[in-house]
Amino acid sequence: NRTIHWRKDIATDQKNHAKKFLSFTENILNCPICKGNKQKLFIEIYEYPYFECGDCGHLYCGTPPNDNELKKLYSSENNASVESSQGKIYIDEDLFDRRVKKIAFPKAEFATDLIDGKGTWIDLGAGVGDLVIASTRLGWKSIGYESDRDEVLFGLSKGANLKNEFIDFNSKSPILKSAKIVSMINVLEHLSNPMETVSNISKSIKKDAYFLFEVPRFPSISSLTNRCFPELAARNIYSPDHLHLFSDESAKIMLENANFEIISTWFFGQDAFELVGNVLSTGNFENHKLIDKTFKIINEFQKIIDKNDLADTMLVLARK
Repeated sequence: NRTIHWRKDIATDQKNHAKKFLSFTENILNCPICKGNKQKLFIEIYEYPYFECGDCGHLYCGTPPNDNELKKLYSSENNASVESSQGKIYIDEDLFDRRVKKIAFPKAEFATDLIDGKGTWIDLGAGVGDLVIASTRLGWKSIGYESDRDEVLFGLSKGANLKNEFIDFNSKSPILKSAKIVSMINVLEHLSNPMETVSNISKSIKKDAYFLFEVPRFPSISSLTNRCFPELAARNIYSPDHLHLFSDESAKIMLENANFEIISTWFFGQDAFELVGNVLSTGNFENHKLIDKTFKIINEFQKIIDKNDLADTMLVLARK
């Protein structure tokens, strides 16, 4: 249901959010992952520059909002609404069950098939709880932590085991001690210091426990699309939400720094849909047989992109 109007509306929302935080930004002089200083400007999205690291290939926002302002994007403390548009994307009565079945369940199954036995699964930044529900159905004792009150209330109404908490990862977290697996799906890219977060997760879990995470990947066809259509950025590279896009090398460095060993990585994406959707959004027409014919080959197009190592997402299972 991501129509042309939906894409334009979300892009407008993102642009408005970005403007609110322009006065509260910090300058990042070195790569947040490898600390290298060989950066090159890749694109500016809504007045936020994104740099490509010349050493590890990581793509990062050079002027992210400071931590206090970032918290306002995602936390609903004191019953305040979050600034982020994430709820508008995921709180959807009509699509929730389909998202659990088509998106969350395959990810939960990917990890479950690679792990001996089951136990406690803790999902951090759980959103509306689709992965919590999917992993529970696979036999895990699952609980999710989410800072957006509206998403939590929606997830609870769907039967997800969720807690409305903002988890601070500046130190070890006692809630992770019992976990056999900790997951962060589309969370690390939103954080100012993902290296520190992953390191503290490692320090908080027991040896041989697992860490499952999903992040946007660079380079990809979606990155190219964002560069060509910066005013329509609503996923992949978009400020002030996504502060990082991970290269295969930068993800590896981050995990090795935290004493994690990669077990398996699943590369996939929405690049074909992202490219076609952006093109159609600038074409000023919605209903034409050419559009239908184009969408019928989206899956075949994406397979070609995946085979040529240009998918925009990676799902990684690692073990301490």
